[in-house]
Amino acid sequence: MDIQTFVQNNIHFEDNNNETHYKLTKNNLGVEEISAAVKVLLSGQITMSENVSLFEQEFAKYVGSKYAVMVNSGSSANLLAVSVITNKCSQYNIEDGAEILIPAVCWSTSLWPLIQCNLKPIFVDCDPITLNINLIDLENKITPQTRGILLVHVLGNCANMSKLMELVETHKLVLIEDTCEALGTTYKNKTLGTFGVMGTYSFYYSHHITTGEGGMIVCNNYDDYILLKILRSHGWSRDVEKKQLSKFRINKLNKKWVFINQGFNLRSTDINAAIGRVQLQKLDTMIKIRCDNRKKIKNKLYSHNKYKNQITIIEDNENTCVSWFGLCFIVNDKYKLHYDEYIKYLDNHNIENRPIISGNFLRQPATKFILEDIYNSYELSTLKPELYIGAEVINNQCFYIGLHPIEINDRECNNLVDKLLSYIPFQK
Repeated sequence: MDIQTFVQNNIHFEDNNNETHYKLTKNNLGVEEISAAVKVLLSGQITMSENVSLFEQEFAKYVGSKYAVMVNSGSSANLLAVSVITNKCSQYNIEDGAEILIPAVCWSTSLWPLIQCNLKPIFVDCDPITLNINLIDLENKITPQTRGILLVHVLGNCANMSKLMELVETHKLVLIEDTCEALGTTYKNKTLGTFGVMGTYSFYYSHHITTGEGGMIVCNNYDDYILLKILRSHGWSRDVEKKQLSKFRINKLNKKWVFINQGFNLRSTDINAAIGRVQLQKLDTMIKIRCDNRKKIKNKLYSHNKYKNQITIIEDNENTCVSWFGLCFIVNDKYKLHYDEYIKYLDNHNIENRPIISGNFLRQPATKFILEDIYNSYELSTLKPELYIGAEVINNQCFYIGLHPIEINDRECNNLVDKLLSYIPFQK
């Protein structure tokens, strides 16, 4: 009996058809993924090896990048990318204390790598129409000390990348794209994550594809690619071509144990990569299913007899073909004072939901005490969360629910929409 037949006959898969509990995601790991993982386990080569290398090549080809480097999470991908641009051996010469612009609506490990690498994050407001960075505020925040942007593509959508790239080129900024929630989105037929010097992706369980835990960094510069691999694995020289090692004095060292830079251990495993390779083959199909589910829910919502413009679905930005990560809503102004109660109502009615990433991150408790060591008193006064008007709207009026990679049936769709609109204040 082959592995796939054994898995088919012996593995019990999760029942995804609970119509009374709308989850953020549904399990889409099937026989092929489990068989691929079992095959790696049986091979005995479970650490980073051939499957990681093949997944990197396949992923780079999919997004349209020259190189890809797999790591153990999207958070690690962000840390590694920022570590490269601040490394003394890189081409970027970004020094301690340099200013890096970052949207106020971001994830913690979009922000923390900047601080961990001794950079100064400068927060930029966001646009509640797109959920992404506000380009007017971005341009206003550029100073002679600004060296780069850590851009976050929110839940699959993006800003006007043409305008953003004009700012990047005019001011000679280094752009890193946190694309952890936007795998598969294109702007003017160019894949998000490939506009900047590096793009990062996450393969967490609920993301567009999953390896359980995992992440990827893509780039087009060979020197960046080599440095990413060095820093990923302890700072050793195993991923460096011999001709590049000539400048290092390693004659008296064991060639397998030469350390030529600082580093981490952010490697993934062949188990994760084997799952990822199967998932990548299904990605286009899953993106289509998510988009079909979004269209189905949207049509049912807007045609429902209870709908009175209480909530509105966030739409694709112009020139963007969005690979939506979730179904994003804004509670309209008339009902914004009910937002917190409405979120509790959704929780109580088994509709799993989330804020948009972490909401306005300047409201997170960790931000205050961490930034006290970086900013002077005047600068701290400019970080009051209420000054970031768009981010506050996103924080106080927006939320998202899951867009499943498995087709939603009519009954599930009807139950979901009816619950979304049956909140009592919505009927007044």
